[in-house]
Amino acid sequence: MSVIIKQRSRFFNSDNYKYFVLFMLGLVAAVNFIDRAIFSVLAVSIKEDLLLSDTQIGLVGGVGFALFYAIMGLPLARLADKTNRINLLTLCLTFWSLATAACGLVANFWQLLAARIAVGGGEAGCFPASFSVLSDYFAPSKRAFAIGLFYFAGFLGFTFGLAFTGALAESIGWRLTFVVVGLPGVLLAICLKFTVREPKRTATDETQNNSKVELFIIIKKLIKKRSYIHLVLGYTFFIFSSYAMMLWLPQFYNRVHGLDSSEIGLYFGMALGLGLVFGSFAGAVLANKLIARSRIWEMRFPALVSIMAFFAFCTVLLAPSLPISLVACFFGGVASTAGLGPNFAAIQSLTSPQYRATSSALVLFVAAIIGQGVGPTLAGVFSDLLNNAEFDNPLKIALLVISFPFILSAMHNFLGSRSFLNDLDA
Repeated sequence: MSVIIKQRSRFFNSDNYKYFVLFMLGLVAAVNFIDRAIFSVLAVSIKEDLLLSDTQIGLVGGVGFALFYAIMGLPLARLADKTNRINLLTLCLTFWSLATAACGLVANFWQLLAARIAVGGGEAGCFPASFSVLSDYFAPSKRAFAIGLFYFAGFLGFTFGLAFTGALAESIGWRLTFVVVGLPGVLLAICLKFTVREPKRTATDETQNNSKVELFIIIKKLIKKRSYIHLVLGYTFFIFSSYAMMLWLPQFYNRVHGLDSSEIGLYFGMALGLGLVFGSFAGAVLANKLIARSRIWEMRFPALVSIMAFFAFCTVLLAPSLPISLVACFFGGVASTAGLGPNFAAIQSLTSPQYRATSSALVLFVAAIIGQGVGPTLAGVFSDLLNNAEFDNPLKIALLVISFPFILSAMHNFLGSRSFLNDLDA
């Protein structure tokens, strides 16, 4: 027994343990993205089975998910700043996994909306707590790389989730698919609890964590930094367009290119998913090299990929053939994730240790309400309005309009970079 205890202690205190933590949090991110993403593929079957409109699908995938995600994000982030973050992640993972499974038991729009609201509420605790843990395990110069790999694992799960969800739904139905995909997250929560150790917070964290810094004081400190405001706006506009694309492109491929659920999962899932995976890894590596030269790239790199995302997704929608559209979809996926590591590294850089999770949650709060909530929902509303006006390909037109905030995202990230270095010194 004493030998086992010594080996366990040696494992927890080894220099490589932080990479095991990154691996485990990456698995949590993968489950998070799978549970969040499968709705976009299953929405084709759900819409037909429950007789839903595009507006209702947009509400469930947009505002329904994002509103509670945003509401719960700040209180859960404050808990992450004050309590054991691993315990919090374990509880949140268990809750959203059970809520995902519950989506397979719904009988109407309102029950589906309630189930997706519950998924959003549970997932709200994932990213702020994870970013805070990684920031304590990795040095500032390595945070963009660590967060980039965290997203890499998440989008790897997203890819496999999309690729197999459609085929799984074709064989066992969309209801049982939700159950099969949701329940394994409970097992992962148990593994997380017993293998990942809560890291020691920095000295600044420990001395100030007992001072009960109020939320409005934190917000006041953050908004004094001009680069932080631009960072919030840039990330929000990016999420506005990218989440609308991820929710509605399966419907686009079904209506414009005639793909069924299994084909959507295979072709769209692999094209977008592989792009997301490649982008998160390549972005982490490339951004890390640029940031080593100048920290200003923590904001300028996301500006560049926002422009790339705009042109890639416009090509997806306007391409004359399915193969060209899918190739463009791959590059759209690359652009969607390449800037995430630098984005959240910049947030951590601008933030004092005692409210790192809260600063991330504030960004996610605004992005959830306006980006995840309004973006996908507005796309559905536009599609219904254009359809009622008898436009050809109304969903395509709606998504083209929704793609323009990518340009606004690039603009705000570039403007924020101009004051970023001064805000770091402050």
